[in-house]
Amino acid sequence: MKRLLTLLVLILAPTAGTATAVKQTPWAPEAAAYRLTLFMGNLSPAPWQKIEDSWKNPVAGASHEAAALSRLSPALQAELRAALETEDRQEIFEAATLAVHQGIMSHLAAAAEALGTAEAALEVGQAQALYRAFEDGIKAADPQAYRSLGLAWLQMNSALGSKGVLGSGAHNSNAEGFSAARATIAAYLNANYAPADFAIRTS
Repeated sequence: MKRLLTLLVLILAPTAGTATAVKQTPWAPEAAAYRLTLFMGNLSPAPWQKIEDSWKNPVAGASHEAAALSRLSPALQAELRAALETEDRQEIFEAATLAVHQGIMSHLAAAAEALGTAEAALEVGQAQALYRAFEDGIKAADPQAYRSLGLAWLQMNSALGSKGVLGSGAHNSNAEGFSAARATIAAYLNANYAPADFAIRTS
C-alpha cells in the first residue's frame, strides 16, 4: 500500500507542479458589449454612459480593437443608437439582442453562399463567436436545446468540407447537411431572440 501511494505521488506531482489556468478565448466585440449591457442594465441606478461606451468604444479584452457598434449594419447601428439615447432598459435590451441575432443570421447566410470555400468556415466561425453571447443563457435555461444546438453547430462545421492535409482526409462540402443544421439554429434563435414581442424586463 505504501509503495502504491508513493507511486501515485510521483505520477501526480509533475502534473500538479506544472498546471496552469486555461486562458479564455477573447469575446467578439458585439458579444462582449451585449454581455456588459445585460449586466449593467440590471444595476440600479443603471450606468447609462458605461452601457453606451460598451458599444461605442472597444471593450477591453475583446478579440478585436473595434467598437461593437461599428461592426453592425447601418440599420442596426441607427436602431441601437436610438435605443441607447432613451436610457430605457427594455428598448436597449431589445435593440442589443436583435443586433447580435441579426449578426448571427447574416454570417450564416454568407456561409451558405460561400459553401465549399474557405470563406464559409470564416463566416461560421464569426457566427459562433456571436452565438456565444446567448450560449450561457441557453445552457442554464434550456439544457435540451443547448445540446441540440451544440450538435447542430458541429454538424454545420462538418458540412463545410475540408481539403485535408496534403490531400489526405479531404471531403466535399455537404449542402444538405449544412442547410439542416442552419435551419435548426435559425428556428431556435428566431423564436427566442427575435420575437415580435419580447418579455418585459422587470428590473
